[in-house]
Amino acid sequence: MCSFARSLSFCTYHSVSLARSLIPSLSQAACAIASGPVAAWPTLEPLLINAGVWKNEGTHSKLDAVYSLSTAVQLGSSLPAGWIYDRYGGRVAALVGALLAAVGLVIMSVACFFPAQLSWLMFVGYPLAMLGGGINSYGIFAFMWLMPDDQNFVASLASGAQSLSDMLALVAVGLSSCCGVFIGEFFLLLSVMSVFAGIFCYSIVPSVDVVNSLAAVALSQGESPESCEAFAQSKDGDGFMAKEFSSVKQSWVLMKQHAGANGMLLVFSTVYMLSMMYPMQQMYFYYQVLFNNNDTATKLVNIFAVIYGIGGFVCSLIGGKLCDRLGIQKFTLAVAGCSVVLSCCLPFANFTLQIVAQAVMLLGYTLYIIIVNRFAMLYAPPHLFGTFSGVQMTFISVGMLAGMSAVSTSVAFVGATGISSPKNT
Repeated sequence: MCSFARSLSFCTYHSVSLARSLIPSLSQAACAIASGPVAAWPTLEPLLINAGVWKNEGTHSKLDAVYSLSTAVQLGSSLPAGWIYDRYGGRVAALVGALLAAVGLVIMSVACFFPAQLSWLMFVGYPLAMLGGGINSYGIFAFMWLMPDDQNFVASLASGAQSLSDMLALVAVGLSSCCGVFIGEFFLLLSVMSVFAGIFCYSIVPSVDVVNSLAAVALSQGESPESCEAFAQSKDGDGFMAKEFSSVKQSWVLMKQHAGANGMLLVFSTVYMLSMMYPMQQMYFYYQVLFNNNDTATKLVNIFAVIYGIGGFVCSLIGGKLCDRLGIQKFTLAVAGCSVVLSCCLPFANFTLQIVAQAVMLLGYTLYIIIVNRFAMLYAPPHLFGTFSGVQMTFISVGMLAGMSAVSTSVAFVGATGISSPKNT
């Protein structure tokens, strides 16, 4: 028998229209603060360089290495985030992720305040912030069964929160330009905000019992909240990590049962994400070489923060509805076209074309996240959604990290052979 509090909570989230429409949006706004709050790396790079991070010590290569590692960590965060989500629910994932992001931001701040001695802390702080941001965004997935007819839209809210969070990098640029706020001070302020955002999310995101009850009713697996205890409690063991390892095994079995579809997704994801993330990683330094002008490069990466924040948020919301309308197959084909358009725009030293390339880059990345989330919804039962998507993203992150390392090594080798860099035209 469920407690009165649980029944009341179930009725509240299931019946009150205000909660169904307003609370997910409020949760998204809070997650935007801690959901990868420093993901607009190209926009932050000039500020980090001005702060003296790795000054005269291979700045370019080390900043690239930090970004590559952090991107892989953020993608790989899906597995621990999935474990937390499946066992403890979205509200705990939101809180834990925000706290990890806050700690990472503090470490990054220390690296900026003492760059001569502690620049290496970027290898700890930035991946930790991105790890926390990835876990934090799972708080929004708790609303999928609150709005069962709009699950792609809810998934797009999570992607939209990450896009909105990138606007914070532009805030850092603005505060530095108009008020002289040091980037280390900004990271400290953002750390405090992340803590409050996590607490806020914990207070409004539905609990795991409520989510499982809603899922059972939506799937016609029971007629009341009490009938879904199988979702809330695993029979695979209550020991430390027993349920998590069992969930990984079950997810692996599901992937093998649909080996063809999963294999195609993993190959497509690795290649596609590499085509999007490597240009993003190299953006600031690429613009320096392409235009032979540091001011132009800085302007473009600042524009990227605006496009990524506002455009990514809008694209994610529209993309969820578009995926519902087109279906996952046609939607995936449309998204794949972004990579082709991007490759056509990048080589030209034209300011407008590079802005177009940025828009295509954010469109492709934002809509891709919807594909992965939708795939997990289709192939995994509700109680395995988090772990299943986490296992997939772990494979993707390993492949992408290996790919980015291979491309960086190849580029360095080409440079060492004396082949000329692109010139301004």
